[in-house]
Amino acid sequence: MLYELKVEPSDDVQDWAIFLNKIPVLGFNDDGEITLPLMPGEHFFYYVVFGAGAKLKLTLSPKGDDDPKPIIIVPAHSKWPFTVEVPDDRTQSRDRLYFVIGE
Repeated sequence: MLYELKVEPSDDVQDWAIFLNKIPVLGFNDDGEITLPLMPGEHFFYYVVFGAGAKLKLTLSPKGDDDPKPIIIVPAHSKWPFTVEVPDDRTQSRDRLYFVIGE
């Protein structure tokens, strides 16, 4: 199944990188979008964002599917779009975002 990842950096973002299941995500278009083939099951994004006070918004959505599978972020209180925030007193933020695509 195909999913579209959209990345929207704030003006404070100096640089960022995203990995999907340990593989770098490269080839975003000018609108910050890329199509990813993902199978049902568990996945994670590892992200690094540079810039004090920076925000990076991530949106993952089904692309061109008549029967889209649910995409659930773990922990359950999180939702799409997911926003990464770098505190004002730090220069970077890095972490993992786990999600499950239903079957």
